[in-house]
Amino acid sequence: MISIIIPAYNAEKEIERCIESIINQSFKDIEIIIINDGSRDDTSKIINRLAKKYPILKAIHTENQGAYNARLTGVKESRGEWITFVDADDTITPNAFTDLYALINDQNDIIVGTININNKRIFKHQITGTLSRQQYIEALLTYKTSIGPCAKLFRRNIFDNIQFSKIKIPVNEDLLLLVYLAAHSRNIHIAKDIICYNYIFRELSMRTAKMSIESWTLLFNLIESIIKPLNNESVNIALLELKLSRIRYQMINLGQYLNPRYELYNQVINSPYLFALSKEGQQIVQLMKSTIRQCFAHTKYSVYILCREIINKIR
Repeated sequence: MISIIIPAYNAEKEIERCIESIINQSFKDIEIIIINDGSRDDTSKIINRLAKKYPILKAIHTENQGAYNARLTGVKESRGEWITFVDADDTITPNAFTDLYALINDQNDIIVGTININNKRIFKHQITGTLSRQQYIEALLTYKTSIGPCAKLFRRNIFDNIQFSKIKIPVNEDLLLLVYLAAHSRNIHIAKDIICYNYIFRELSMRTAKMSIESWTLLFNLIESIIKPLNNESVNIALLELKLSRIRYQMINLGQYLNPRYELYNQVINSPYLFALSKEGQQIVQLMKSTIRQCFAHTKYSVYILCREIINKIR
């Protein structure tokens, strides 16, 4: 059985379409668990009605706890040997689980498909085939594969010791979950040709998502605690590159400047892996060392966004 877990927050406009796409797909040995994560609209009424209509659907209502904990709540309530996640505003393709399930073997603990983004383009993994946990985590941290939990099958036992998060991480909590699951897997198989998920990408929500430097530091520290036992240099370098990418695009560009009083600043500046950085990574390290240069980079980015919005309105 595959347990399909859907965290839903204020999803009254999309949730029914999402459920229908799952009900109508070809793989039938499933259960659907919807976690109403403290919605303030009519999501609860809709999923209660759908639960009466479809016996395989279970509705669970909780206070708002964030997508990470909502997903783990669903895992705790599930019965399937395999777990998958679907976001409430997305849909799956008709043969999604049939195609993914066909790739299961005794050694693969995660099966990865690919995604149709806004019906405009297909996400292309830069690495495919069967990977070790170290190879997959490195690919996750360097964005060579999809970092969301959707379009994937997870063997149930890799969730056995995972803990609920005591904090809400508004950005990249999916990456944290995937790194944990990968670290507790044997092999991961990435299939580049199985398009199994229709993803709605909202650029505005991504662009305005903002997290404090302290919260980013906590996220990175959590990831580091997961990968530390692997003792793998390539993975550690990949995490450093990820830190620098987020510093540039999610902190400096959004007006959060780093200096020596921040733990994250000192983690980067004193990293033993600076020698292995890409050219872009080295440039970001130099940018970090000057508040004036950070301010200029933020201003330049703000002007770029403003001009792009003006052009879009004209069009």
